Amino acid sequence: MDDDWTKIIPITELEAINALKNYFSKCGLIPVDIDHSNNKEKEQSPDLLVRTNVDDFFLCEIKTPGHYFDPIMNLYLWKNVYNRLRDRLRTARKQFENFDPL
Repeated sequence: MDDDWTKIIPITELEAINALKNYFSKCGLIPVDIDHSNNKEKEQSPDLLVRTNVDDFFLCEIKTPGHYFDPIMNLYLWKNVYNRLRDRLRTARKQFENFDPL
């Protein structure tokens, strides 16, 4: 079977959040959207609070790195993977710290 990588459509962050919420629900967890409306200016917070039936379990931040189709390799690639991941991890850490400072 010959894979045609040109037909792959990257998912949006909203689609990734919905897929993860569905997965958590199937695992018996309760994903709850975090209300971002109370954030101070330029303050960010994680996307989800995941609960068990009685307790808060963990915070979840979803990142969807950008990628592009390379026609020479016939594959989707991430541009500058290391820097993108490092920047997204740094941003996620700030979001967690803003939401729940130690």
